[in-house]
Amino acid sequence: MQLLAKSSEEEKLTQGLKIIKNSAKKFTLRETKNKTIPHVGFNSVKFNKNDRLYNGIKNSSDFYFVHSYRMLPEKNNKNFATTNYGINFLSSFNYDNIFATQFHPEKSQTNGIKLLKNFIDIT
Repeated sequence: MQLLAKSSEEEKLTQGLKIIKNSAKKFTLRETKNKTIPHVGFNSVKFNKNDRLYNGIKNSSDFYFVHSYRMLPEKNNKNFATTNYGINFLSSFNYDNIFATQFHPEKSQTNGIKLLKNFIDIT
């Protein structure tokens, strides 16, 4: 997902593919309200009910995360989902025929399997 951003601060400031205008930046302890970085474990994902990627999945369902970098939702005007880890960040988005997730659907049990099935059905 972060590769699709305008830029990333992972390693050093690097240009991304600029599919979306957001930048990937490392979580700070201030943002996470002193929660552990990296963000590891299940957390709820809030999405637009019309987002086809989440068809048949209850809003605010849990998905599995392992990451230290985040993109904020403010510059994204396309279909997107958010998760809160002290701060709301993008947990997925789709732009035309491009779909991306910050979480790991393959490790997200039943919700992840359903999301991957939805992706296959869309494509």
